[in-house]
Amino acid sequence: MVGCRGSVEQTDLTELTIDIEDKADMVSGGRAKVTEIAEGFVLADAQRITEAILELTRNAVKYTNDDSPIIIGSTNKDGQVGFSVRDFG
Repeated sequence: MVGCRGSVEQTDLTELTIDIEDKADMVSGGRAKVTEIAEGFVLADAQRITEAILELTRNAVKYTNDDSPIIIGSTNKDGQVGFSVRDFG
């Protein structure tokens, strides 16, 4: 694909979610916590998913109170994979 920065490859959802948690913890000053971790493998561009979740995390930091939690999760139900970022602002 022209202009594609990452690559689609077999991705372990558990490892990806834990990696995202580590990075989100840094960009959120410790406010981001993962509450749900998907299991399994999926063909995905892990770099692009990580970038998207971190951007949503940065937005949550910017638009919520400093003491407000930021909740990150990943799911894999019936072959449907999802990631979420939730804040309370």
